[in-house]
Amino acid sequence: LAVTGLPQRHLEERFQRSPSTLTKAIHCILDLLTSDNLYNTYVQLPDANTPLALEIEDNPKFHPFFQDCQGSIDGTHL
Repeated sequence: LAVTGLPQRHLEERFQRSPSTLTKAIHCILDLLTSDNLYNTYVQLPDANTPLALEIEDNPKFHPFFQDCQGSIDGTHL
């Protein structure tokens, strides 16, 4: 939903499922993605010594905007 920008009704039609079934499935997926086990295993926050990503450093479209970036909070670069 958030990725595609489509309303839930489109998913209900596409998968031929009731609103309650689809809501339960979405909640299960969100619970999994936000679980401590998954987060602690796959999410690594950068520290002060983490270099700027090469995709940003080598790209002239991005580097001027991020060259003095100190970090980020919720996707907002500081």
